[in-house]
Formats: sequence, C-alpha cells, structure tokens
Amino acid sequence: MAHDVFISYSTKDKNVADAVCAVLERNGIRCWIAPRDVTPGTVWGAAIVGAIHGAKVIVLVFSGAANTSPQIEREVERAISKGLPIIPFRIEEVQPSDSLEYFISASHWLNAFTEPLEQHLEVLAKVVRRILEVKGGEETRPVAAATPHNEAPAQPVAASSAKTAALAPPRPSRLPVVVAAAAALAACLALVALFLMWQSNKTTVSVAHQEGEIFKDCAKCPQMVVVPAGRFMMGAADQEKSSADWARAGEQPVHDVRIAKPFAVGIYAVTRDDFAEFVRETKTAMDGGCSYWTDKETLDPARSFLEPKLSGGPQTGDHPVVCVSAQDAAKYAAWLSDRTGHNYRLLSDAEREYVTRAGTTTAFWWGPNISPDQANYWSDATYHGSATTPGRFTTLPVKFFKPNPWGLFQVHGNVTELVADCWHANYVGAPSDGSVWQGNGDCKERTIRGGSYMNSPDLLRSAHRRSIPADLREVSIGFRLAQTLAN
Repeated sequence: MAHDVFISYSTKDKNVADAVCAVLERNGIRCWIAPRDVTPGTVWGAAIVGAIHGAKVIVLVFSGAANTSPQIEREVERAISKGLPIIPFRIEEVQPSDSLEYFISASHWLNAFTEPLEQHLEVLAKVVRRILEVKGGEETRPVAAATPHNEAPAQPVAASSAKTAALAPPRPSRLPVVVAAAAALAACLALVALFLMWQSNKTTVSVAHQEGEIFKDCAKCPQMVVVPAGRFMMGAADQEKSSADWARAGEQPVHDVRIAKPFAVGIYAVTRDDFAEFVRETKTAMDGGCSYWTDKETLDPARSFLEPKLSGGPQTGDHPVVCVSAQDAAKYAAWLSDRTGHNYRLLSDAEREYVTRAGTTTAFWWGPNISPDQANYWSDATYHGSATTPGRFTTLPVKFFKPNPWGLFQVHGNVTELVADCWHANYVGAPSDGSVWQGNGDCKERTIRGGSYMNSPDLLRSAHRRSIPADLREVSIGFRLAQTLAN
C-alpha cells in the first residue's frame, strides 16, 4: 500500500497511534500502521523495514513505554539512516533515553499534553502536510505550524541534524500529563487482533486482561471491563413481593449458575455514535421504520435510530442507540469482531443478570427500592412504596448515573437491552454454566433485560426478563456487548 507516513509506537499507546492515523487519513494523508497494514503471512520485521523505506515522514508517538522500547529505537535509527524526517508526538512528559536522545531532542517535540487531544492531532496533520509539500523524502527544513497553547512548533528531525539535535538540552514541559485518546472509528478499520508485539520474536500473542481492568481495543471501540468468574442464584428472590404477577413465571425457578471464566462486558450500552459509524462503514440499510408502544406496538416509518422521536426530548451521540433489532445487534458485534480480531458478542441471559447483580442479591444492585436519582424509568409508578415523580420519557447519556460495583453504568433502566438467548417461558432446563440458551426455545422471540425509560420499576429488577420479536426495532430497546477473552 502506498503511504506517506509511518507511525512508530509502543503497543501500550495503540489508542493514541490509532487516533494519529485516523486524523491523518481524514486529512488526506496516507499512513502505514501495524498491525493493520501488515499483510498476513509476511515476516513482521521485513514488513516494518519495508514500510519505513516507503514512507516520506515518520511520526513517533512518544511516551514512557516508547522510550524504553528496543523496537522503537531500531525504527528511529532506520528512519534516520534513510534521511527521513521524524516528528516526535509526545503524549507523556518523559525525556528521551540516552540512545534515543542521540536522534531526537526536546527542541523537536510536538507536545500533546492538554485536552482535547484532537486539537494536537490537527496541528500534527498540518505539520505533516507542510513537510509533504516540500520535496517528499528529501532533507527538510524545520516547518512552522499554528500551535495552540503557546506550544513550540513541531520541527522534523532530518538525518543531517540528528547529532546537532542531541546537543540541545531537553526543555521541561510546563504542561500537565493527560491520558486521552479520541478519534474516528476509521482508524480501527481492518485492524487485526493485538496478536503481534513489538518486543517479541513470536508472531502471535494473547492479550491478557486483569479482573476489573477497563480497556478498549481501538480508539472508537466500546469501553469494556473484565468481570470475574463466579456463581450466583439466578431468578427472582421470594422477597420481591411486588414483582409483576405475569412476569413471575419467567423468573422461576431460582437456580445456581456458575460462570467458569472471566469475560469482558461493555461498561455501558452501545451509543448512537458508535452504531452510526457501523452503519456508515458497512452501508447497512436501516430503513423500515421503528415501533413505539401505545396500547400496542405501532410502527412509524419515519422513526429510526438517528431520529426515534422520543417524547421527552432528543438523543445525542452519547445516548444509547435504540430502534435496533437483535439481527442489527448481531451484525454490529460481528463487524467489530472482524475489525479487531476479538470475539465481540451479545451477553447471554445469565451473564446479563450476573453482571447486573455484581455480587448483590436484592431487587436492584443498590438495594430493595428505587428512585429516579438512581435510574431512568417510568417513575410515575411506585415500587415497594417508593416516591413517584413524572417520568422523563427519553433516554439519558450512557454514563448519567453511578455505576454498579463492577463498573457498569445503567444496568437498570434507560434502555432495555437485547441478549443472545432465544426466548424460554421459564428456567426449566436452563443451562447452569451461563451459556447462551437456544435449544427448544422460540428463536423468533428474543430475551431482553434491564427495563427502560418507559417501563415501570418492576421491569427494571435484576431478575426480570421478557421477550420481543427478533426482528423488532423499538424506541426503548438497545444492546450492550460482551467479549470472550483469550485464555
């Protein structure tokens, strides 16, 4: 692939590197970044060397991890030997090691410490564009750029200036360190799993995540948290006396479920912005309208996930997506899996109750009662004598309320969430290992969990479950993702 820029980075800084690539490509600058642009089956080292030789500019995402990376040092040395200009894009206030200081110095940094990261990425794109406008691949003069917050303009390091640059003393930054990564989902397109590491001779590795760790596989991937293995009693406890009578059968019998391995789950429901990127990139048809509830499900052809026409107010990009069917959710998960190389999927029915409870046994993770300060629901109705207030009748941003003990936001209310199971009227014969239950069920109907802004509090309980048609798109139904982790 023809490219203008080679992006050098440590694996720990992958989110920022993806952001760099996304903004450069948005500005019409072609970048080469691993592992996205490594052709499967090629020798890793040869692919890196070839990509450096084919570039006109090197962007080094510089941090503490990059500073101690032998692979980064080899890439910088190779670029210098070819006379390529290097732009160090510093995301942490770290001075270069002795070996790297020989090639780069603080006078050449483009610092990216202040928020938002996006403004520094745009400056970087302008600097790269100016370099490319000069004779590409030849030795270049320092290029000035409009630099925010009184930053020194970035200056590329050319081969002839490397030793001179080493004589310049590092200038300490007065700006605070910020850990930030935000970028367009385009940077994640065609990514393979993080099966390659810079400091290894192996071609594949497993990415190990610790329990409680929050991570993202790409700049615009959903935030995931690793939940522990464990066991719980699934179903409605006897003390939930005011649960809806019609729902009781679907929540019985209470049974023991064991989750054998940790897995990852989205800390919030998939947002409208995230889903819109999927629709745009895949050109998925989302026509056909969306249903809403009056005294029955009513289809409105003018409604969609972009405009659900919620009576309580409009949605924004950080609201959970609605007007999506079980098939839509499965396609999104498959697309994200293909782009990252990781196994994204819907949660099983048992997993959804497990992560909702997060070790608790009450009707809601915070206790036996509920209030509008804890969840978004039809608060005109009461539960166990809770106070009533007019309902909001619209979704809220996905991080609006306090998360549960495992770090998950709005597992009760806001939007009802699809799970992977076919519908079963009760738990007779249900698996005890937390797996998806499909056999002997009605797969034209899918199980949903959590309740929504338009449901009474009974339907928000940890134990509550009900069903919808698999092809239904409805104004109060969205979804959350899980990820099966590598061993």
